[in-house]
Amino acid sequence: MFSRIADHHRAILPLGAAMAALVVYWHTLLPTVSAWGDSAKFQYIAQVWGIPHPTGYPLYILLTRLSSLLPWGDIAYRVNLLSAFCGAAAVGVLVLVANRVSRDRWAATAAALMVAFSPIFWSQAVIAEVYALNALWVTLCFYLILRWRSQRGSSPGSAPLGTLYAFVLVYGLSFSHHLSMVLLLPAFVFWVVWHEPRALARPGSWLVGLLGIGLGLLPYSYILLRAAQGAVYSEFPPLAGRSLLEAFGDYVTGGQFRGAFFATFHSGPAALLSRVQFFADLLMHQFGWWGVGLGLLGLIVLWGRDRALAVGLGLAFLGETVFPLGYDIIDPEVYFIPSFLIWALLVASGLGWLGQRLRPLARWRRFVPGLLFGAVCMALVVLPLINNWFAADQSHNWSARRWAKSFLHDIEPDALLVLPQPYFYSQKQALLYMMLAEGIKPDLEFIQPAEIDNWVGRRAVYLAVWMPEVAQRYRVQPVDSSDVTLAGFLERVPEGTIVAAAVKDEASLSLSDEAAAAWQLVGGQASVKGCFRCGHALIGVKGASSGAAREAAGRGLQSLVVQAGDEIGTTGVRAPLEIALRSAGFDDGNLGEIWLDGRQVSPQHRGYNVAVVSTDDGQLMTTAYVDTFVSDLVDNVRKYRVELGEPPD
Repeated sequence: MFSRIADHHRAILPLGAAMAALVVYWHTLLPTVSAWGDSAKFQYIAQVWGIPHPTGYPLYILLTRLSSLLPWGDIAYRVNLLSAFCGAAAVGVLVLVANRVSRDRWAATAAALMVAFSPIFWSQAVIAEVYALNALWVTLCFYLILRWRSQRGSSPGSAPLGTLYAFVLVYGLSFSHHLSMVLLLPAFVFWVVWHEPRALARPGSWLVGLLGIGLGLLPYSYILLRAAQGAVYSEFPPLAGRSLLEAFGDYVTGGQFRGAFFATFHSGPAALLSRVQFFADLLMHQFGWWGVGLGLLGLIVLWGRDRALAVGLGLAFLGETVFPLGYDIIDPEVYFIPSFLIWALLVASGLGWLGQRLRPLARWRRFVPGLLFGAVCMALVVLPLINNWFAADQSHNWSARRWAKSFLHDIEPDALLVLPQPYFYSQKQALLYMMLAEGIKPDLEFIQPAEIDNWVGRRAVYLAVWMPEVAQRYRVQPVDSSDVTLAGFLERVPEGTIVAAAVKDEASLSLSDEAAAAWQLVGGQASVKGCFRCGHALIGVKGASSGAAREAAGRGLQSLVVQAGDEIGTTGVRAPLEIALRSAGFDDGNLGEIWLDGRQVSPQHRGYNVAVVSTDDGQLMTTAYVDTFVSDLVDNVRKYRVELGEPPD
């Protein structure tokens, strides 16, 4: 029954998979500016027609400018939406590709959705980054080349060249987005030579090939144009005696990163083995042991059924895996996304073979086999969806926007900001987004720590982090944007009131001893000080003895629930309403949530989220958040002003 439906409605499963992925990505989408790496840069770069880091990604920049015209949310959110659409489209096309590999639409759909809800792919579909669009190009190229293979006849020269030419044009255009597409070239050349060697000798093929190269180069004219004009924000390399074209060639080929491309291979067998083990663990994390097993099975099945297809996929997988294995970069995970897409094709092959073997084993061949196989496919999709939701969900993550707005709030015009690199790279990009995309204090400038002496006393200078070497020469005054410290807030809470608190993300990094001890004021005794990416949930009463509160702390997701009428720990106070908490560090969901009778009241900021509740009637008295991340000296200090004068003793 299921196969007959699919035969009549071939587009239902690819469109359904794409829509399912899009709905999930939309619900978990980052709502504003990002706090990670280059993501914030991609949210503002098109607004000032700037030039990002090599290799430029000109097509992506042009598309982000278009997406920023959408009527929803802020500019950052609109650019994030582009990733969601591209990621979902890639999933839909992957279903079509996997169907050609596996010859089973349900297996193809399940394999594609496994990738859609895998940790790394999902993480890139909810933020502004280049990898979701790159995944779309990869799947489109595979679809066209495999469709062309399926159109060939039994004799050489019988395959129509229209689809092959369409593939060449799409493949050429993909280079205007991400040059890693060249890693797929050996696989594509192998298929063409194997099936249609005469195609390479035809003048029309060379003409289309040149046109494809031209399409790929055309968007790069944007980089050349803006480099010549002097973009407001530009990471184009200095000419240093070179011509503009020479510098351009160095830029688009990733000149500044070239030394790291194959560095792991030159670091000895131990380093290479460590990176291979890293990839194996990563593959297991994306697909689970069952997905890895199905992929290996699928490779064996393909080897016996269509050896040319197996060899081509092997070449593609090898190319897309070897490069990031050798690339000496801190976070190479995203570079393996094309490898995961190819592995999903093998998973579909193995799953399709398994489905074909399951059907004859059932007693009622028309009904039970379909249900059994459908249940297996459903489990392969639902398990990663459930397991990875909390870690991938960024829908409540406003931390970068709130941090940036708070940082900029009381800084006078024409001030200078010092954000030491590389630790504050992401924060700097978030500030640049607010300044360049939303026009909040665009006259501020950034300087290096070595330039401070040139400007103190002439212009206002602010540090984003305490710098002892500066404090030895100047008077450095902390500027507390919110006038809230954790210990001070808890001291001001009225005696006998209920305090519910949930920590979000990196409170442990800069939690002061005073703040950690302050929880004893409301009956707590646990501390996450020094516990990297831990959660801390507490429901206590002001004035209760230490240890009397309900409390949970440590790695992983921390949850607490007190029902209406239940005693809160051993405080002797009964809850007037249901109080529920969830708390987790970045690795486990990045949560700091407080519910009162099912209504969320948490401010959702980084650090501690606190709600104060009346013991008598359960009314919410106040909420606050205290960002215990930002300073190693004083809770919630956002910045430091550098002034002339003798430093304090």
